[in-house]
Amino acid sequence: MNIFSKKYLFFLILTGLAALVLLGLYHDRRTVAGSNDLDTYYFAAKLVLSGEDLYTHEAFRTTISPYLYLPFLAVAMSPLALLPIRAVGVIWYLLAVGAFLGSIYLLYRLLFADEDIRSVSKGVDGIAAAVSLVFITAIWVDNVSLAQVDFMILFLMLSSVLFMRRGNDVTAGILVAAAGTVKIYPLLFFLYFLAKRKKMALTGVFIGLVLFVVVIPFLAMGQAGYTDSMVKWLSIRAKPHMEVGKERVESTRAHYEAQLKPKNQALSSVATRFLLKDDPCVRKLRVENFKYDIRWPRPFLPWQVDIVVMALILCVLAVTFLGLDYRGRIPGFLGEDLECAVIFLAMILCFPMVKSHTFAPSVLPLALFIKLAAGKLLGRREFILFFLAFALYVSMGLKCMQVLGAGMFSMLLLWWLFVGVIWRIRSI
Repeated sequence: MNIFSKKYLFFLILTGLAALVLLGLYHDRRTVAGSNDLDTYYFAAKLVLSGEDLYTHEAFRTTISPYLYLPFLAVAMSPLALLPIRAVGVIWYLLAVGAFLGSIYLLYRLLFADEDIRSVSKGVDGIAAAVSLVFITAIWVDNVSLAQVDFMILFLMLSSVLFMRRGNDVTAGILVAAAGTVKIYPLLFFLYFLAKRKKMALTGVFIGLVLFVVVIPFLAMGQAGYTDSMVKWLSIRAKPHMEVGKERVESTRAHYEAQLKPKNQALSSVATRFLLKDDPCVRKLRVENFKYDIRWPRPFLPWQVDIVVMALILCVLAVTFLGLDYRGRIPGFLGEDLECAVIFLAMILCFPMVKSHTFAPSVLPLALFIKLAAGKLLGRREFILFFLAFALYVSMGLKCMQVLGAGMFSMLLLWWLFVGVIWRIRSI
């Protein structure tokens, strides 16, 4: 059955439009109720327009989630702050749909170039394609429901890869900087540019960081507002603080609140949950705040946990970058596709705060899996790893699986799958 034939294409389009309308209504409901993150961006943008404090406003402690990004996102959102939040919600939803469709288009251009979609679909493994598409759609729906920016970041990253492939390295670097200004994990591509000796791409990253971190916010906020915002942002990042009930937890252990949250699927978070030694503060967080417990000896003190986490992250980075195809043994653009897939997954594994919406970079590896399956480049081992990764991702609906780090192990299996494919093809 060819789903791209005229017989099925109309049905697919109609079903897709109906799903988009229903999802849009759900997004609108959450926006009006203030149960997604759009109210944080919106309020921060209003603070930029009014010249008020961007990070320590009283509303961030009471009714709205704190704004933790660099000033650039609030500055970019400031024109929308002139509109009612419901209208902004509609625009944001349209941007999210555009980022999704744009990312799918870029993936097709990157992986299948100018091949006709009907000829591509004939060689695709149906089960692998279906699972990948469900995986990708679930990640996007999660982004939309929470009004998150990760798919927009994915669009910038895929655009960067496309420009890099066309030889426009400066633009590729600027796009990476734009994505990294919003969330830091895309800046891992800086190491990729460094490893591949792409000097013009590195120049582009530098130009982009100066433009998006300094120039644009400075012009929009003025010298005093920009300086004050950057000092407070650096203070928040350098000296995090938190409260448990009415007690103040020492600043040296402050970031463990985020690490102990079951929904945090970062490698560092899972390691912390399994290794951090109990004390009254940690146990209060684990049992009373987050409603779970792990009943086995955990001997590591906070500084020892930090060392273990850093060692794990360095191992991921070492395997990632040592496994790149430096000698060009993999033909065509396949080597670059595989390298980008591994880098995108390493972004997720190394980022300290990973929830289900942060899995957006895995969309490139998931789409690449469809291509590799169609080209008969995968063996039984890769298919087993892939379906196991999908099962772990689905199991995150259970809190016990969140505590055990199902999402992290899902991304880790995908990362290991593509690392293994690079090693195998490179050695042929």
